[in-house]
Amino acid sequence: MFRSEIPSLTEPGVKYFLNSTLKNVHTQRIAFNNNVYNLTLFAGFVTIFIIILSYKYYSKPTEEQLKEKEALKKNYILNKIKTLDKKEQKINATMITDLPKFESEYDILHKNFYKV
Repeated sequence: MFRSEIPSLTEPGVKYFLNSTLKNVHTQRIAFNNNVYNLTLFAGFVTIFIIILSYKYYSKPTEEQLKEKEALKKNYILNKIKTLDKKEQKINATMITDLPKFESEYDILHKNFYKV
């Protein structure tokens, strides 16, 4: 028997038509899903970016806060300088002759070894 003599429930071009149609629908569905996925990721990225930028903009310190912070820095530095100056004056006031303090090698080694 030849192939053309076997009975068939569908016409010869119907199988090809259905297969190609299903392949086209599949490729269109994949393209649509990819587009939707890409757009949602882009929208999410943009919203996160906008949130971060707005947070940075609105949490920026004002001029008054900057001036106050700068004043605190200046006061801190001046206080440290004053305390160091007072310590230096105290050390110099104890020395009558303003000569450097003499320490023998034994004293230096003893200080370094025992951390006294």
